[in-house]
Amino acid sequence: VEAGQYLEVQRLPGGRIANGQTVLVDYRAAQQPSYDYNSIHKNLSVNVSLFRQLITVYSRYSIQDYSNVQSDAPLLLNYFVRRTYGVRSFYKGFEWGVEVDDYKATILPYTLNRYFIGWSSTLYRRVNLLIRANQRDYLYVEEMKKQLLSDVVGKFTLHWNGFIFSTYGNYRLQQGRGLDLNLLTFRGEISFRYYGLFFSVGYENYDRTLFNERIKYAGGYFSIERKF
Repeated sequence: VEAGQYLEVQRLPGGRIANGQTVLVDYRAAQQPSYDYNSIHKNLSVNVSLFRQLITVYSRYSIQDYSNVQSDAPLLLNYFVRRTYGVRSFYKGFEWGVEVDDYKATILPYTLNRYFIGWSSTLYRRVNLLIRANQRDYLYVEEMKKQLLSDVVGKFTLHWNGFIFSTYGNYRLQQGRGLDLNLLTFRGEISFRYYGLFFSVGYENYDRTLFNERIKYAGGYFSIERKF
């Protein structure tokens, strides 16, 4: 992704790069000059929790600066001032929050508004429930371009008479800066143990739209595992 005079490399969820895979990049670049400098980094954080974390207000402030710089073209030195403010609340498994991140920098400055909400619980020691939603609104200041990242995650697990029933779903939406992504994944599984063997049977569904290309996949699996 072009970001002013820089080129940013992003890995998208649902992309074709597997975990641990080696990615080869072909490019041409001018040799960078040598650098000699002193780096200065300062941090300050304040966190105030009230009513047993029912309300938490926090702020973070950080600066990165350089001195005694000896270079003809110090383009790779990132000077920044970052201010983060937020409020969050937690009560009986329910959590929500709002955060503002103002990142003034010489490399890819932005402002970010983040919103999140979630709930998790355990019922009767047999059922585990979790649902979370998160949204991040970016404004890249130099380009004056917006980028939206939204995701929703849900999990359900039931333990019953030696069987484990589990489902997992995830939806992610990404818009802006030429990186439009729409991704939906779902997985359901039943597993149990029998005479030292672990049996699993499940269903998977995958639906991704990226750069106007749509890929859909649905399938099932069955496995037998022996653990030593």
